[in-house]
Amino acid sequence: MLSQLKRVIKQIPWLYKSLIFAHQLFLALLAIRLDYHVVREFFYQHRGSVSLGQANHRLYSHALPSLLKLFSDQKLVILDVGANDGWFAKVVFRFCGPTVQMISFEPLISACAQLAQIKSGHPNYHFENLALGATEDHLTINEYSTSGLSSIKGFSQDYQYSDQYYDTTVVNRYPVPVSSLDNYLAQHQLKDALILKIDTQGFEYEVLLGARQALASGQIKAVIIEVMTIEKYHDSKLYPDIFNLLHTHGFRLFDLSQSCYEADGSMSEFDCVFVKK
Repeated sequence: MLSQLKRVIKQIPWLYKSLIFAHQLFLALLAIRLDYHVVREFFYQHRGSVSLGQANHRLYSHALPSLLKLFSDQKLVILDVGANDGWFAKVVFRFCGPTVQMISFEPLISACAQLAQIKSGHPNYHFENLALGATEDHLTINEYSTSGLSSIKGFSQDYQYSDQYYDTTVVNRYPVPVSSLDNYLAQHQLKDALILKIDTQGFEYEVLLGARQALASGQIKAVIIEVMTIEKYHDSKLYPDIFNLLHTHGFRLFDLSQSCYEADGSMSEFDCVFVKK
């Protein structure tokens, strides 16, 4: 029956060609994949939330709700060390809801107004104009035109950002107070379970050293941390040292995502999520 119908259609050239064209058009439409990610992020941004690239969206949309579920039987506080303008806090509130308890640490004076604005809309949010490190101290912070690059450690002489969007011009340099996380927790009698996020531009290892008691005791349940494969900041520890320290304290790798690539195509930064075994 179908073969007979096909012979009849072939005898009508315009109909046959039209059906072939319609079939090819249908296959072409099936091959088109609408990038809904851009549309979704557009609406989030214009609703006042934070806009995310695909890598960050995949990591945080999976990791943050998963961590809350893993430790749902405990009262959790999320610590954001190296908060800058509060980007991570907005990510947390987007994926975990507005009632999550959170404390941000950021020594940059220029970031205080933005963090205060976040606090005004979230009663469970608090921020400290303070750096965390290995010990109690006062150290000098280098503030760059691209504020997200600002660090207590200056750039390595052997490294230069190739990306045109990064401006490493020093706009300010001043002393900032530094506390260890262990001392901060003791002083504020904070005994809740913690998720610790660290993004301190080469100063991550020092922050972990200052949290050794909380890591060893199990108070810190998870660590979200940016690590580097090359030395961008002077005398900074790279991913093997950070992995070893966390493994020593009983943490396992839970998730990761690429973060930054160099001009030669090599990955130089990536974000990791560790959880206590």
